[in-house]
Amino acid sequence: MPVNRKQIRRANYAAIQTLYQRKDAASSVLDGSWQDLYKGNCGLPPDAEQYWKQVLSAPKHVDSRPSRVVLPFDWSLMEPITGEEVGRVRKTRTPRLAIEKLVDPEVKRNYQNQLVECLPDGTVSDINGHWEKISKALLKVGTSVCGTTQPTSFKHWISDRTVSLLETRRQIPPGRHHNSTRRIIRRQVKLSVRADREAWWTRKAQEMEDAKNAGNVRRLFHLIRSTGPRKPLVSETIRDQNGSLICNKAERLDRWAQYFEQQFSWPPATSNQETWPSTESWTVKDSSTSGMSTNFTVSLCVLNQWALDFAGNTERILRSIALSKEAGARYRLGPELELCGYGCEDHFHELDTFEHSWECLAKILDETKRNHRMSDIICDIGMPVILSGVAYNCRVVILNGRILLIRPKLVLADGGLHRETRWFTAWPHPLRVIEFSLPSVVRKVARDAQATTTFGDALLHFVSESTDGNILIGLEICEELWIGSPPHLKMYASGVDVVLNASASHHELRKLDQRINLVQMASRSSGGGLYAYTNLRGCDSERICYDGGAMAAVSGKLVLLGKQFGLDEVEVNTVTVDLNAIRSRRIGNTSFGRNSAALAALDTCYHSKTGYPVIKVDFSACHKVHWAKQNISDKTIESAIVEPLLLTPEEEIARGPALWLWDILRRSKSAGFFLCLSGGLDSASVACLVLSLCNEVYKAIRDGNVDVLRSCCRIIRESEANVLTLTPRDICSRLFYTCYMPSENSSTETAERASRLADAIGSHHLTGNISDVVSSLLSSSMQCLQMTHPPRYETQNGCRTESLALQNVQARSRLVLAYLVSQLLPSLRNLTGGLLVLSSANLDESLRGYATKYDCSSADLNPIGGISKADLRRFVHYCKQSLSECLDPEHCVIFQQVVQDIISARPTAELMPLSEDGGIQQMDEEEMGLTYDMLSLFGRLRKIDKCGPYSMLRCLLDGAWCTIKKDVPSDCFTQEGRVGLGLARFLADKVKLFFHAYGLNRHKATVLPPAYHAEAYGADDNRFDLRPHLYPVDWTHQFSCIERLVSEWEAQLASQGASSNHCKDPVTDAACPMHPEPVKNTCESDKLFCKMNKLMDVHAASALFDVPIRPMNEALNIIRRTSWLYGSVIVNVISVNTDVVFDDDGDWRKPRGGQRMTWQKGVKEITKSLGVVGVVRLPGWGPRDPACAWLETLQEMAANRCQWRSCCQFLSRLSD
Repeated sequence: MPVNRKQIRRANYAAIQTLYQRKDAASSVLDGSWQDLYKGNCGLPPDAEQYWKQVLSAPKHVDSRPSRVVLPFDWSLMEPITGEEVGRVRKTRTPRLAIEKLVDPEVKRNYQNQLVECLPDGTVSDINGHWEKISKALLKVGTSVCGTTQPTSFKHWISDRTVSLLETRRQIPPGRHHNSTRRIIRRQVKLSVRADREAWWTRKAQEMEDAKNAGNVRRLFHLIRSTGPRKPLVSETIRDQNGSLICNKAERLDRWAQYFEQQFSWPPATSNQETWPSTESWTVKDSSTSGMSTNFTVSLCVLNQWALDFAGNTERILRSIALSKEAGARYRLGPELELCGYGCEDHFHELDTFEHSWECLAKILDETKRNHRMSDIICDIGMPVILSGVAYNCRVVILNGRILLIRPKLVLADGGLHRETRWFTAWPHPLRVIEFSLPSVVRKVARDAQATTTFGDALLHFVSESTDGNILIGLEICEELWIGSPPHLKMYASGVDVVLNASASHHELRKLDQRINLVQMASRSSGGGLYAYTNLRGCDSERICYDGGAMAAVSGKLVLLGKQFGLDEVEVNTVTVDLNAIRSRRIGNTSFGRNSAALAALDTCYHSKTGYPVIKVDFSACHKVHWAKQNISDKTIESAIVEPLLLTPEEEIARGPALWLWDILRRSKSAGFFLCLSGGLDSASVACLVLSLCNEVYKAIRDGNVDVLRSCCRIIRESEANVLTLTPRDICSRLFYTCYMPSENSSTETAERASRLADAIGSHHLTGNISDVVSSLLSSSMQCLQMTHPPRYETQNGCRTESLALQNVQARSRLVLAYLVSQLLPSLRNLTGGLLVLSSANLDESLRGYATKYDCSSADLNPIGGISKADLRRFVHYCKQSLSECLDPEHCVIFQQVVQDIISARPTAELMPLSEDGGIQQMDEEEMGLTYDMLSLFGRLRKIDKCGPYSMLRCLLDGAWCTIKKDVPSDCFTQEGRVGLGLARFLADKVKLFFHAYGLNRHKATVLPPAYHAEAYGADDNRFDLRPHLYPVDWTHQFSCIERLVSEWEAQLASQGASSNHCKDPVTDAACPMHPEPVKNTCESDKLFCKMNKLMDVHAASALFDVPIRPMNEALNIIRRTSWLYGSVIVNVISVNTDVVFDDDGDWRKPRGGQRMTWQKGVKEITKSLGVVGVVRLPGWGPRDPACAWLETLQEMAANRCQWRSCCQFLSRLSD
C-alpha cells in the first residue's frame, strides 16, 4: 500500500480509469449498471463503498470532489482490482507518415522507384495475404522515403491564449536576469491551463445537460463518447435486437442511442448515501433582447470644403452633424482637416489658421452641448493643432460639448502632390498619450468644466449599460491606410471593433478601385471588423479635385459605397453593423485568437506598456433596432453587400473636371467660361466638359439641390422659376462662350466643325479673324528691325527661325484677342462677373513642349492639362453617345456627326500656309517627330518608372516598344517578321528626340495655367513634377550611353543569329524582343518572350483569347508596371490556362491526364518560382516575407479565382 498521499490520489485516478475501460468492454449480459463491476469484489469499508458508488454512478461531468481530497488508506481501490497493472496514466503520441513530403518531385520519384521493387508480383492465390504484402510494402517504402512526424502535443481543449503564453515563454532569451519573467509566464500558463480545462468541461457539461433535457439521445451519445476517458472499444458495427447486422449509419446511431439510454437508467442512490453539495443550476442567457443593443450606426460625411473659408466650413460641418443625428447615427465621421480646409498650404505656418480653427471648434462644441439636434452623437472633426510649438494634423473627437481625444496623424503623406511634412510633424510616439491644455476659447464654452484633454494615439471605449453594447473604436488618418504596416493591424488584434479613417485623397483616373481594395483588405486583416472611410469632395482651392467616394467594409465585404462625384456640398452616408456578427466571425478565426492572445500576454507580462491606451467613455454608442420603423429597402444593414460600380476612365473625365470647373466658377463669382474653339480634338474635349458640367447642374437642380439652384441663379442672372425650366443646352448657352479665331492659314473644315459643335451644344459662338492683327504686328516689327523683306515660312523657302516666328505670332495673337473679348463680353451681355478663359493643351503636348509660350495654352484654367491625347480621344467618343442624350433630337444628330468628324480628323495647328489646292500641309505628329502614343508611353516611363534616357531605352528594348508597334516602321523587321537590326536605332533616335525636345522646352511648363490633375505621369511644374527649367539639351553622356547600348544590342544580334535570339510569334506572326544583355540563352527563354510579346499587343491578345480589349488591356498593364511579374506569374498563368482569368465566375477545372486540376492547385504550382525573386511585395499589399517564405497574398488569391482577377485590376490601376 503506498504511503505517499500524492501516490494514493494517482492510484485512485488510475483505478477509476480501469473501471471505465472494463465497463466499456462489458457484454450486453450486464444490466448496464456500474454496480456489476464491483459487486462483491470491493472489500471496502461501508463508508468507502458508499463513497465510490456515489462517484462512479454519477454522470461523468458531475464530479464534485475537491481537487486536493485525501482519502484514508483503506478506502483505496488498489486492492479490489489487484492483478491488473494500473499506475499513472500517460498519453503517448503515435508518429505518422510524413506524406506531405511527396509534394517534392524528387521525393516522389524516389518513392515510386522503391515501390516498384517492393510490391509483390506473380499470381494471386490468397487475396488477404496479397493485400497484406502490398500494405507492408507501402508502409515500408513510405517510412524509408518520407519518414515520420509527431502530431501536435496540444490537447483539443487548450485555448489560443495558452498557446500564445507557451510561445512567449519560448521566446524569452536565456539568462539569469530573465528568471522573474519566466516565473510570471509559468504561473500564467498554469492558471491558463486550469481555466481552459474548467471551461471545456463546463461547456461540455452544459451541452450534455441541454441534450438530456431536450431528449436528444443521439446528441447525448456523441457527447459521452467525446468526453469520456476513452472511446468505447465496442465496434459500431453492431447487431440489432433480432440479430441482424446493422450497416446503415442512421440505424447504427439509433442502436447506440438505445444502448446509452439504458445506461442512464441508473437506480437511485440509497438513503444512507452521503449528500453531496448542490451545484448551481445552469442558466441560459436570453439574448433576444440584449442582441438588439449591439447595432452601431456611423455616418460618413463627405464635404465640399474650401481652404480658409472658416465660416462656410463650420456651417457645412454643423449641417452634417444634424443630418447624421436625423439618420440615427451615434458617430459622425468627417474628412481630414475639414475645419480649415486641406489646401491651406503655407497658411499652416500662420498662427491665425490654428486660432481660427479653435474658434470654430468652440462654436461646434457649444452647438453639440445646447442644441438637441446635435447632441448625443460623437463627432469626429479634422483640424490642425499646435502642441509645444509643433504643428500636428489632428482629429478631435467631441461629445456633448466635451473633447474626448485629440488624435494626431502618425504618418504624413509626402509623395506625388502631397507635401505634408512641410507644414506638419508626424506624432513620433505611437501608443502613447499626454495631457493637452485646452485654449481659453474652448474652456470658456465649457465654463471651465474641462481644462485639459488627452492628446496622442489611443483607443476609444464606449461603455453602455449592457456589456454587449460596449464598443472599442480605433482611428486612422488618410496615409496610415496606405503604408505597409498600417495601425489597424494592431488595433484589430487588440480587440477593436471599428476602425474609422478620415481622408483627403485626391482624384486620379482609375484610383477608386485601389481605395476599395485597401479598405476591403483592411476590414478583414487581423480578425477583421468594420472599416469606414470618408473623403473630401470638390476643388479645395488647388489644382487637384477630391472625388468623395465614402465607403465601409465588414470582414472584407463592401457594405457601403458613396457617390464618387457630385455637386452636393454635404453628403451623409449612413451604415449600420451588428457588432455581435463581427465578434462571432472573430471567434472562428484561430489566427486572430493567437494574435490577440499574444498581444494580451505581452502587455500583461512585460512592463513596457505595449498595449494601446484606452479612453473609457460612459456613453452608449450602440442602439436597439426599431423593427417597426425599419424599411425593407434600407441599405444600411450590414447584410446588404454592395457590388462596386466603378466608373470608366471616360466617365471619370466627364465628371471630375466638371466638378472642378463648377467649384471654381461659383467660388470665384465668375459669370461663365470662354474658349477658343479651333475645331480640333482638344478644344472639342473642353467644350464637351463644359456641356457635361451643365448636364450635372441640370440633374442636381432636378433632384432638388438647393445650393446648386441658388448658385446657378446667381451666375446666369435668372430667377429660380426660370432656372427650373432650363435644359442642359439652355444652361450652356448662358454660361459658355466660344470663339473661332481664323487666320489666312486656317481651313474651311475646321471653321465648319467649330461652328457646328457650338451650335449643337448651345454655346454663344463668335468669330474673330486675327489676320489683321498679325499683319499689323509684322509691319511694326519690320519697321522696328528695318527689314528689307518680310519673314517667310519654310514652305516659302524661308528659314526655320522666321517660320517659327510667324507661327508664334499667330498663336500669341489668339491669346491677346481671347482675353480682350472675354473682358468685353460681360458688359455687352450684362453679366455680373468676368469670364474664365479655358486652355485646351493636353498632357502629351505639354510634356513634349509642343506649344507656343503665352498662346492659348496659357489661360486661366486648363481642365485637360493632365489628360493624355489617347484618353481624350476615347472621352470624346464616349460623349458622342452619353451627352447626346441631354440634347433635343435636332441638335443630338448634329452633335454626333460633328464629334465623329472631329475624331476622324488628323491633329493640326494650322499655323503654316495651305497648299495650292487648299489642303493642310502641317500635321502635329509629323512636325513633332513623335506620335501621341509615343509621348504617352515615354511620359509614363519617365515619371512612373523613373526612367532617364538610358533606362528608357532599356525598358523599350525589354518589350515596352510593343505598345507602340503600329508606329514602328516596317524596315525595323525582317521579311520573316522578326526583329531586325534597325529596331534599336529607331527607338534610340526617338528617345533622344524626346529628351532633347523636353529639355529644350522645359521652361514653357513654368508658365502653364493651373491644370486638373488626372494622371500619375502629369507634367505639373507647380508641385507634382519638380524639374529644372534649364537643361543641357545635348545630354552628352546620356546619349553616349545610349549609343553604346545600341551597339551592344546590334552586335549581339549579328553574332548569335536570328534563330537563337529571335523567335517568331506563332499566333500573331510578330517578332519577340530580347533583352540586350540576356541572362538565359535557352529555348525556354525564347518561348517566354514569345508569350510576353503576344500579351503586350492588346489587340492581338484580345483576338487570341477572345476577350474584350478593355479587360485585356487592364491585365497587360500588370506586365508594364510590375517588372518582377514578367517571368513568374503572368506568363505562367497563360501557360496553365490563357483565358481563365477573364471567364465568368464559377468553378473552373482543367483536364490533367485522368484527373482534374483545380484553379487553386494550378496557381500554387505556377507561382512557386516567386520564391526565388527575392524580397518582393505586391504594390499596396504591404511588405512580405523574404524569398524563403510563401507570398501570403498569392496563397489567398490561389484559393479564389475572382480574387486573382481583382488583384489584376488593382495592379493595372496603380499610379506608381
